Amino acid sequence: MANGKQTKVSKNEGYLSDESDFYGDSATKESFEDRASEFDDTAYWKNHQPSLTEKADANVAQALASPPPKSTMYNPYAGQECAWQLEESVEAFLKRLPPKTTQVSESIPWIYITNPFREAPKRIAIHEEAPPDKDSDWGKCVSEGNRLLQELRTLRNTIEKENSGKSTIAINRLIDKEKEAIVQKILDTAIDCQCTTGKWMIFCLPSEVNEIWSAIAKSTSTNSLGIGAKVAPDDGSGLLQRSRLICVYTENFSDKMDVYRVLKAIKELGLVDKTKRGTIYYKAGIFPLSFLPSFFAPPPMKIKSNKYTIA
Repeated sequence: MANGKQTKVSKNEGYLSDESDFYGDSATKESFEDRASEFDDTAYWKNHQPSLTEKADANVAQALASPPPKSTMYNPYAGQECAWQLEESVEAFLKRLPPKTTQVSESIPWIYITNPFREAPKRIAIHEEAPPDKDSDWGKCVSEGNRLLQELRTLRNTIEKENSGKSTIAINRLIDKEKEAIVQKILDTAIDCQCTTGKWMIFCLPSEVNEIWSAIAKSTSTNSLGIGAKVAPDDGSGLLQRSRLICVYTENFSDKMDVYRVLKAIKELGLVDKTKRGTIYYKAGIFPLSFLPSFFAPPPMKIKSNKYTIA
């Protein structure tokens, strides 16, 4: 770009041409030329706050510059309309299924993207929580979960009968003590069965869901985030759908370092501040299963952006 004052802007003069000048009347051109000559690009980039898209694109560029050594790529959602396909670019995927306007349907209950560098079963049902480990035994995990749940029901009935004269608060305290032990057994069972996926849950405004999902999808596809992610499409309720849920999956809820690594990546993308109330939640993937009603599940881990620090 010419600045009209013979200021050298490039060592290669071939980059400048007659078409590099500003357009407009003499006063307009002089004004822009003065601004160009006084512009401090070093100060600008030092203070510039990149957008979510710029951050995600930077992660993609970095990943492409030094790709993981594993060459084989996997997609458990291959052939499914609601998910990213390995043969399409992430940009094409985002244009094909923008969550803000894509309508929920039987074939698109969620919009999915997987981390293609993590080995997973060749094909999974689109209603499953997350891409499972290739050695996961969900059948055994669900069976044992049902048995433990029945054990808890029996204990609850026994406690209520043996303490009928006590207050509800006192009885609930006794039940909670047993529930805590059963929940730990369920978590241990999930670990034994290699059913350990967990998820960070991000609730965002519908008006911002495309931007946030774009950043998450790009980072997931380059092995910079979790093992997969999904976002809720438009359910047709209009203004009644006040928030959209985005889930970012982790490999192992018991691996605190990895759970927090993903959280740190989410924070570095600037996504926590974009959520409703500046809060995101973490939950072990075992708890949404049908054999665990919500009143038996422990509350999700709640992280407020202004109170959470990473060592």
